[in-house]
Amino acid sequence: TYNPTENAEINDLINNFLNERKKSKKLLISLVKDKINNGVEGYTESVDNPSRVNERYQNLKNSKLGKLQIKYWNMRKKWGK
Repeated sequence: TYNPTENAEINDLINNFLNERKKSKKLLISLVKDKINNGVEGYTESVDNPSRVNERYQNLKNSKLGKLQIKYWNMRKKWGK
């Protein structure tokens, strides 16, 4: 049987879902754009300050997980990937 109240509730739920989805998409797009802009700024800072890059590399090299990461990078270099 046709129930207009139930049909209206379903349409309302669908509409709310679509509105939330649009809001989420806009928010994600703005966050990605912001991250891209910050990434470009961060890149120029690292180019201007190579000692900071070297310091971060040394910190990575001295940590347990950093040692594993560097070994992995070196293995990938040998494999040619």
